[in-house]
Amino acid sequence: MKIGLVGAAATIETIHALMDGEEVFVELVDYPCHRENVVELLAEIQSGLDGVLFTGEAIFVHAGRYASAVVPWTYLKRSVNSVLCVLLRAAMDGHDIRRITYDLPYFTSKEMLGLLCDRVGLDKSEVMVNCYSEYKDSAPDAGRSVMHPQTPQHWHLENFRTGRASVCLSSVDSTVSHPLLKDYPAFQVKITGEDVVEALNTLRFRSQLQTRQLADRHMEAVLSIAVYLQDTYTQGIREYRQLQSAYHVEKAILRFAQGIGASVEKNSANRFLLYADRSELELRTENLTKLDLAADLLSVMDVQRVAVGVGFGLTHSIARANALQAAKAARLQAYSCCYTADDHARLEGPLLIVGSCSGEERDKLIIERIAAETYVGVSVLNTLIKAQKQYGFDVITSGELAEMCKLSANQMNRILTKLEAGGYAKIVGSQAHSATGRPRRLIRLDFGI
Repeated sequence: MKIGLVGAAATIETIHALMDGEEVFVELVDYPCHRENVVELLAEIQSGLDGVLFTGEAIFVHAGRYASAVVPWTYLKRSVNSVLCVLLRAAMDGHDIRRITYDLPYFTSKEMLGLLCDRVGLDKSEVMVNCYSEYKDSAPDAGRSVMHPQTPQHWHLENFRTGRASVCLSSVDSTVSHPLLKDYPAFQVKITGEDVVEALNTLRFRSQLQTRQLADRHMEAVLSIAVYLQDTYTQGIREYRQLQSAYHVEKAILRFAQGIGASVEKNSANRFLLYADRSELELRTENLTKLDLAADLLSVMDVQRVAVGVGFGLTHSIARANALQAAKAARLQAYSCCYTADDHARLEGPLLIVGSCSGEERDKLIIERIAAETYVGVSVLNTLIKAQKQYGFDVITSGELAEMCKLSANQMNRILTKLEAGGYAKIVGSQAHSATGRPRRLIRLDFGI
């Protein structure tokens, strides 16, 4: 897959530096240019590319006004984690982050407010955010204090001088280093490797979708992944630990997605959708029997549980709906597992997911899963497994098993009926009775332990 990097030469160099040593599974081709000549450049290069990544919003918008997208386009956006890191750094430097002025055009004031309140933990009544892109085109009757600054630097300065801001955030170096703001706390939200990978995945997804629509291709696959983190540590280190864990979770998911040629949609901090080709997914995971991604996620610090839903369909839309249905079933379980839903929305599972846990922990998870499925108590299951290991039988009658477990015949029959319905007990023959009466059933137990 060939992606053209179009825009500022300095940003293109930064992208290569961030991607140095990373496996991005795409060929990046440099096209440094200014806004004035981007339309002419696109006319020459698009036919030989699978996608175009613009280095900034301004050149992206200009290109969209005067040129047509033959292949998918997108531009570099700073992720929520990038903004959060800068906010935390400003707070650590002793600045009041309750009043923010910023010019991140793709980041709305509602999103910034949510970030400050939900992720940082500030009180909503104390927070004030001012977004340059939401003011610069405002009409006089928009119901707000309207300013029409010639530059974002003057706008930030006005916010500082009127007390509407105590910290400035910008994605542009020339803004934070401008002489007008030299006496004020202005921070640059820089591009990260995460931002580049997210943009490349967006282009991969759009390119694959475009290609498949043109070729009328076969079956698609979508993975819905939910990662649950513990929240038992003290307030002082919660944000740092969560940020670190979320970073490693996302890195593992992006690495897996790149390996199967999938694109990633991030729904929230710990929920993701992966769009892939079914044949490629099944090839790399040996028909989903080796879902290494789940084990990698469970090895991340503070990850307690992983729920995976895999959906298949003729289109990504159908596969996505099936994946969400499968993921809902996985989330209802108390242990890490995977469900699948085929193109007819038929559920299969759960497939137990075990990370770096010990054999005892794995057995405990299996027993808890069987108990949840069959409504046979955990203590009863442990008694049956202990008897099976102690006496080493392959098949046994219900009467003999009841005697070993010190249960009545009726109790054992009810237990075996539930286990048989769940597929953990099977009648494999009969044993002739020495006296008159019906032959006794021979039963084989299989708990997978």
